[in-house]
Amino acid sequence: MGMVKCQFCLIRSDKMLMEKGIHKKGYIHKSCISDFHDTEKKKAIEQEQRRELYSYLLCLHNAIEIPARNLMRLKEIKENKNIEYSLILEAYKIGEEKIKWFISNVLDYKNDSEGINACITLMLKHGINIAYQNNKKRSKQKEIKEKIFSAEFTSDLSLSPITRHKAQDELDISHLL
Repeated sequence: MGMVKCQFCLIRSDKMLMEKGIHKKGYIHKSCISDFHDTEKKKAIEQEQRRELYSYLLCLHNAIEIPARNLMRLKEIKENKNIEYSLILEAYKIGEEKIKWFISNVLDYKNDSEGINACITLMLKHGINIAYQNNKKRSKQKEIKEKIFSAEFTSDLSLSPITRHKAQDELDISHLL
């Protein structure tokens, strides 16, 4: 029949070997569907984190909108340091007191691009390393918790009968009773 391009892998293939994509736009190989859905979920999570960070910045700087230049800097920080927007938000919350002091005393409540850029620098200086360490500790705790949880269930699921051996002790007088 017709040759169409897969939305995920961008390889042209027969239309009959593919399925409809998201919102009935385009086609996707049957082998690419699970990967496609995984990337869509990751994009949705990243977009939600970006929205949370943006709304936090609006409230912090008491601004109507954040300049595109500052949003590009945050995006570059995310990509260069290979971190998520949620970590940047956590870093802002850690350095919030210093940033608020800086906004009120140094910037005189100005919310221009240069002032927001200076606050991003403060966040990087005083919050990102602490937030990264906290995130690392949380992931390690979660890993240990899962390990303990899985170990408990694997030992509890054994179906073999439990044999109990009576310990032989010199002071044991149970055979006399």
